[in-house]
Amino acid sequence: MNKDIDLLYEEKRILALYRQMLRKEYNVDNDKKYENNNELQNHVEMQKAIYLAYKLLWIEQYGFIFDTYGPKSNELELIIKKLENKKNEIKKYYSLFDNNIYSYDTLQKLNDFLEQTKIMKLEKFTKLVYDIINEPYGIELLADLCYIASTQIPGAHFEIANRQLQIVRPVFNNKELNKFVYHCLEEYDLINPVESQRGKVKRI
Repeated sequence: MNKDIDLLYEEKRILALYRQMLRKEYNVDNDKKYENNNELQNHVEMQKAIYLAYKLLWIEQYGFIFDTYGPKSNELELIIKKLENKKNEIKKYYSLFDNNIYSYDTLQKLNDFLEQTKIMKLEKFTKLVYDIINEPYGIELLADLCYIASTQIPGAHFEIANRQLQIVRPVFNNKELNKFVYHCLEEYDLINPVESQRGKVKRI
């Protein structure tokens, strides 16, 4: 008897976006606890990857808040937890992807969910931040700084945003790396400018 459970449309979408953002497949066997918390590391990474992808692509979001380890959505967490019982279906789904993250076949899978212009934007962004994502906690640094400078302190310039980042996530203490991340986010309009009274864009 086949006990496999079909993946839902939304589950496929977040699995595809996770793979595109992190260049690896979501692994339900990763039961490594995150730092000193009960959260699983793959859950934390999924939260950050989807937050950035949705922010970048201007599609519906899950109502993210800033939790212990940065942006987190309780609604998304429920979806992630359901995936824990769909290991076989996740493997089958990923078997449809090409090994090359930027290959035509792989990008066609994203086309199931995103129009071509969004795929191109996502592809360019992930190429830009390739080295950052390969750093320890790199996807978290991107997501945390993005949330701080676009939601907590909208339009904050780097010094202010970085100061807040040090308060909430002191592990991110590499100022030069943080500055580069900030400019990457800024280049893709992930940090929203603040308008002055005269209608001119400014940073606070």
